[in-house]
Amino acid sequence: MAIIDIIRNIASDTAKNTVSNVVVFGNVVSSSPLIIEIDSGIRLTEDFIYITNNVCEHNVEVYVNTHGTCSGKTTNNKLKVGDSVVLLKCFGGQRFVVIGKCI
Repeated sequence: MAIIDIIRNIASDTAKNTVSNVVVFGNVVSSSPLIIEIDSGIRLTEDFIYITNNVCEHNVEVYVNTHGTCSGKTTNNKLKVGDSVVLLKCFGGQRFVVIGKCI
């Protein structure tokens, strides 16, 4: 086998293994533990998912200047079964970042 054929085979194998889609859509099938099924039918568990504060429950400080007081508010954006979500594939396609819900 000539060196050019070896290089061609390596390039072909590399192209087959590259992640093609960066943005992926999915549906939450379980909220505890978190499991998201993406379009290809693969179910992602918590081990392969990163969550942003857009899709979790967290406290937000709100400043009120009229009386000089400060109050807090809890936002409840936790993922629930049936929620549609937008995910970004990390390099290599092994991990995903949930960036938000589809409304």
